[in-house]
Amino acid sequence: MTTTLTVGASGPAPSDMTRSDQVHRRRWMTLSVLCLSLLVVVVDNTIVNVALPTLARDLSAGTSSLQWIVDAYALVFAGLLLTGGSLGDRRGR
Repeated sequence: MTTTLTVGASGPAPSDMTRSDQVHRRRWMTLSVLCLSLLVVVVDNTIVNVALPTLARDLSAGTSSLQWIVDAYALVFAGLLLTGGSLGDRRGR
């Protein structure tokens, strides 16, 4: 019986991995990407909310205008996120 040694490879070879191992690894990668994207959204919205007093002072904006600013930012961000996701699907990784 002979064994092969691959230099620089970490973990089992792809042929040694079972289908359930591959699915399990893919699920964790998907979860980590989704958590990272949620973190980016939360940080962006936090930045906008922190900037609201400065925007209100510099633009002389009232409460209604500030609500429009936050909503417009969220809508534009969501639109660009959907567009980026669609382009990523079409162009590949």
